Amino acid sequence: MPSADIPQIDLLVREALAAFTDDFTSSQWWGKEHDCVNRFVHGFLFPQGFKSSVFSNATQIGIEVGVATPPGVGTRDAARKDVVIWPAPWMSCWNSEWQPVNHPVAVMEWKLVRTRGSLKCHPYDRKWLSAFAQWRPGFVGYSITLNRQRGEKERICVTRFHQDRVDEGWLRL
Repeated sequence: MPSADIPQIDLLVREALAAFTDDFTSSQWWGKEHDCVNRFVHGFLFPQGFKSSVFSNATQIGIEVGVATPPGVGTRDAARKDVVIWPAPWMSCWNSEWQPVNHPVAVMEWKLVRTRGSLKCHPYDRKWLSAFAQWRPGFVGYSITLNRQRGEKERICVTRFHQDRVDEGWLRL
């Protein structure tokens, strides 16, 4: 999946998040961050992704999988990320020597605000996603902050990272 597909990924993420957010705020379903990630991926990202042809196989999506750490961020070779879109089926970041050599086309990092809190991008996510986007130009990253408090005006805020650009409030619902 070349970087020319980033507009398709943006559209997929925007549509899937909008549908998820509507469902999330109108249903009586309750879950913590990892529950929300799973509900989003299985109920909204998969169906939209197959319709849009962004991916052809469910194995192109990873939940809580390793991704190579960009230079200058952290001390480990890889970090676990909430949602990852790989360019081809059956990928992981690892090679046979356990080196993180394969890179995703997109990463979504989630935060859930269950009590009063900020919908701003988490500082560590900002640093990691920004560094990765500058290191891998064919990549797009999203920092997703979801508001669990019913009755609040803003339900979700997404910051987008691509190359050296950071789009604050790329999606606000």
